[in-house]
Formats: sequence, C-alpha cells, structure tokens
Amino acid sequence: IIDAGVTGLKIEGRMKSLLYCGLTTKIYRQAVDSYLSGNYHYDHDWLRQLQSLSHRGYTAGFFHGKLDGDFQNRNGGYLATHKYVGFVQEQTSDGNYRLAVHHKITSGQTLEIVKPQGEIIPFALSTMRNAKNLDLTDTAQPNMEVLLSVPVPCEPYDIIRYPLAISEVKNAV
Repeated sequence: IIDAGVTGLKIEGRMKSLLYCGLTTKIYRQAVDSYLSGNYHYDHDWLRQLQSLSHRGYTAGFFHGKLDGDFQNRNGGYLATHKYVGFVQEQTSDGNYRLAVHHKITSGQTLEIVKPQGEIIPFALSTMRNAKNLDLTDTAQPNMEVLLSVPVPCEPYDIIRYPLAISEVKNAV
C-alpha cells in the first residue's frame, strides 16, 4: 500500500468504541513504522490484539480473487476477547485517576491499560472510590465515574479494558 503511493489510511471509527479506535490506530501505526524503518517485521501480536476487539471477523475479502467459505462469520454476532471499560479523564490531585466507566468492574478484577505506545499493562484493581462522594466502592456500574490507583502514570484518554473469561468469549478466535 505504501509502495503504491498511499499516504493516508482511513480506519473505521464511527459507532466504534474508544478501545476499537485507539487500539486499531496503535497497531496500524506500529505496522507502518516498522515498514518505513526499512527493517519490516510482521508482529503476530498485531493480529492477536486486533482480534481482541469486538468485530465480526476479519477476511482477505476479494484480495485473492473469488471469495471462499471463510468470507463471513456464519455463527452471527460479534467476536471479542476483551471488554472496553472506559478511559482516563484526568489525574486527580491525590495521584489517582478519574475513569468514566462504560462496563461494570469490581475490586480484585484484572484490568489492562492501553496506551498509544508501548506494551499493554495489566494490573489488579485494588480499591476505587466513587468520584461524586469519595466513598470506597467494590463495584462500579456503567455511567459512573470512579477514582482508581494504577501502577503506571496515565494520560487523558488512555484506555482501560479487561479480558473476558473463557465462558464469556463468544466465537473466540
């Protein structure tokens, strides 16, 4: 694509989560940077990370000519191995981070921080506070804002997600 003179890529994003847009952009950026370095190396983790997102399956489309039986997901529905929790809004004066919650989380749960660059950082959610009244809470529901302590510095719009249990993974890829 780059050798053909393409200088920009459109990544679908309308009606997609921040996790989908952020992680897809991150993976494409890594692939393009690897190619432009002159020392391209395909990283199998790229596809694994893309498959972790909610999607309807990936195919080569018409790239190899006629479509084959693997063209569409015949089981219906979306595929995913991770759930989008929310994004970091800001760092508070006490060093915690304000998170806008989109899916339920509970204390003790393993979460992951997805940053624009670098590795995905897993951590165990120890405690969190309701951002409105500062009360300790064991559970955060959708549309709630909470304050979290995380193991690394975060920036606004860093993404938080969690891996789904095997029993929750629909049509795991």
